[in-house]
Amino acid sequence: MTYFQFLHLVGSNLDVVEPLAGLIQHRQTVSGIQARWNVDKEIGDLLVPRIAQLQRESESVTAAEAPDETTAETVLLEKLAKRPSAQAWDGSRLRRLFEIAMPIVDLFVR
Repeated sequence: MTYFQFLHLVGSNLDVVEPLAGLIQHRQTVSGIQARWNVDKEIGDLLVPRIAQLQRESESVTAAEAPDETTAETVLLEKLAKRPSAQAWDGSRLRRLFEIAMPIVDLFVR
Protein backbone atom coordinates (compact mmCIF):
# COMPACT_ATOMS: atom_id res chain seq x y z
CA MET A 1 0.00 0.00 0.00
CA THR A 2 1.31 3.41 -0.94
CA TYR A 3 1.13 6.52 1.22
CA PHE A 4 -1.49 7.92 -1.16
CA GLN A 5 -3.65 4.81 -0.71
CA PHE A 6 -3.20 5.09 3.05
CA LEU A 7 -4.39 8.72 2.92
CA HIS A 8 -7.44 7.64 0.97
CA LEU A 9 -8.10 4.79 3.40
CA VAL A 10 -7.90 7.03 6.44
CA GLY A 11 -9.79 9.83 4.69
CA SER A 12 -12.63 7.43 3.93
CA ASN A 13 -12.55 5.99 7.46
CA LEU A 14 -11.77 8.85 9.84
CA ASP A 15 -12.89 6.66 12.73
CA VAL A 16 -9.68 4.58 12.41
CA VAL A 17 -7.18 7.41 12.95
CA GLU A 18 -7.36 7.71 16.74
CA PRO A 19 -7.57 3.94 17.43
CA LEU A 20 -4.68 3.28 15.05
CA ALA A 21 -2.55 5.97 16.67
CA GLY A 22 -3.40 4.55 20.09
CA LEU A 23 -2.50 1.00 19.06
CA ILE A 24 0.80 2.12 17.59
CA GLN A 25 1.62 4.09 20.72
CA HIS A 26 0.70 1.05 22.84
CA ARG A 27 2.82 -1.20 20.59
CA GLN A 28 5.87 0.89 21.44
CA THR A 29 5.37 0.29 25.16
CA VAL A 30 4.71 -3.46 25.25
CA SER A 31 7.47 -5.95 25.70
CA GLY A 32 7.62 -9.52 24.58
CA ILE A 33 6.93 -11.13 21.25
CA GLN A 34 3.44 -12.35 22.15
CA ALA A 35 2.33 -8.98 23.49
CA ARG A 36 3.60 -7.18 20.39
CA TRP A 37 1.95 -9.78 18.14
CA ASN A 38 -1.36 -9.22 19.93
CA VAL A 39 -1.16 -5.48 19.22
CA ASP A 40 -0.12 -6.16 15.61
CA LYS A 41 -3.18 -8.40 15.24
CA GLU A 42 -5.42 -5.60 16.52
CA ILE A 43 -3.89 -3.21 13.97
CA GLY A 44 -4.50 -5.77 11.22
CA ASP A 45 -8.08 -6.33 12.39
CA LEU A 46 -8.67 -2.58 12.31
CA LEU A 47 -7.26 -1.91 8.84
CA VAL A 48 -7.47 -5.05 6.69
CA PRO A 49 -11.27 -5.02 6.16
CA ARG A 50 -11.08 -1.35 5.22
CA ILE A 51 -8.22 -2.02 2.81
CA ALA A 52 -10.31 -4.63 1.02
CA GLN A 53 -13.15 -2.12 0.68
CA LEU A 54 -10.71 0.54 -0.59
CA GLN A 55 -9.38 -1.85 -3.23
CA ARG A 56 -12.90 -2.55 -4.49
CA GLU A 57 -13.68 1.18 -4.65
CA SER A 58 -10.39 2.16 -6.30
CA GLU A 59 -10.98 -0.19 -9.21
CA SER A 60 -13.63 2.22 -10.49
CA VAL A 61 -11.55 5.41 -10.05
CA THR A 62 -9.46 6.52 -13.01
CA ALA A 63 -6.08 8.19 -12.61
CA ALA A 64 -7.54 11.48 -13.85
CA GLU A 65 -10.14 11.46 -11.05
CA ALA A 66 -7.64 10.79 -8.28
CA PRO A 67 -6.00 13.75 -6.51
CA ASP A 68 -2.25 13.84 -6.07
CA GLU A 69 -0.64 12.83 -2.77
CA THR A 70 -0.15 16.39 -1.51
CA THR A 71 -3.77 17.32 -2.18
CA ALA A 72 -5.01 14.11 -0.54
CA GLU A 73 -2.89 14.81 2.55
CA THR A 74 -4.12 18.41 2.77
CA VAL A 75 -7.77 17.34 2.48
CA LEU A 76 -7.30 14.67 5.14
CA LEU A 77 -5.59 17.10 7.53
CA GLU A 78 -8.47 19.54 7.05
CA LYS A 79 -10.97 16.78 7.87
CA LEU A 80 -9.00 15.78 10.96
CA ALA A 81 -8.75 19.40 12.13
CA LYS A 82 -12.56 19.62 12.18
CA ARG A 83 -12.92 16.55 14.40
CA PRO A 84 -12.80 16.79 18.19
CA SER A 85 -9.54 15.14 19.12
CA ALA A 86 -7.00 15.13 21.87
CA GLN A 87 -4.28 14.86 19.25
CA ALA A 88 -3.00 17.42 16.75
CA TRP A 89 -2.33 16.06 13.27
CA ASP A 90 0.19 17.14 10.67
CA GLY A 91 1.71 15.59 7.57
CA SER A 92 4.75 14.18 9.33
CA ARG A 93 2.59 12.50 11.96
CA LEU A 94 0.39 10.92 9.29
CA ARG A 95 3.43 9.69 7.37
CA ARG A 96 4.91 8.19 10.57
CA LEU A 97 1.61 6.41 11.26
CA PHE A 98 1.77 5.00 7.73
CA GLU A 99 5.42 3.94 8.06
CA ILE A 100 4.73 2.00 11.24
CA ALA A 101 1.34 0.53 10.33
CA MET A 102 1.92 -0.67 6.77
CA PRO A 103 4.60 -3.30 7.43
CA ILE A 104 2.28 -4.73 10.10
CA VAL A 105 -0.72 -4.70 7.76
CA ASP A 106 1.36 -6.36 5.03
CA LEU A 107 1.68 -9.39 7.31
CA PHE A 108 -2.09 -9.82 7.24
CA VAL A 109 -2.85 -8.86 3.64
CA ARG A 110 -0.43 -11.23 1.92
